[in-house]
Amino acid sequence: MSPITTSVDDGGAVVVSTRETAVKTKNLRRRPGRPWWWLNDRFSANGCRSKGPVEIVSLPEAMDGLVAYYRSVAGEHTDWDEYAPP
Repeated sequence: MSPITTSVDDGGAVVVSTRETAVKTKNLRRRPGRPWWWLNDRFSANGCRSKGPVEIVSLPEAMDGLVAYYRSVAGEHTDWDEYAPP
């Protein structure tokens, strides 16, 4: 299991942001729905285990979702152009 931090979108879906090259992304592409360990907002051991259907959205299609994710966990970015990938 990979530890993750999450947010919930307006439709109630759990949202995770991770790199395309991360092992957890490769594992999910190979076996969608594998278990995850959700960390709490303090990154401590308290959390919960979960599994279910997965949709992987890659850049550039994922950018609007990444902005919404960032805002939900960290608020406004000081420079959105800097946040966006090249």
